[in-house]
Amino acid sequence: MLEAPLITNTGNTDAKISLYRSVMAGFVLQGTTLNHWCSRNDVSRSWAFQCLTGRRTGPAADALVARLVAAATSDR
Repeated sequence: MLEAPLITNTGNTDAKISLYRSVMAGFVLQGTTLNHWCSRNDVSRSWAFQCLTGRRTGPAADALVARLVAAATSDR
């Protein structure tokens, strides 16, 4: 399960890749995918990847990361 401290776009590359993988795994555990979530929420899959891995930063990127983490960890 993801922990709140991981919701960040700063830090080392390993942590960023770990966050990306954790979010993907969270969706798979719910029986869906990151791609499907992005399609349903009108979010570019590429932008989601860039935000999760820290290639995009700033308020909008941080907000998307928070949305993704929340969706990946919700019990639906």
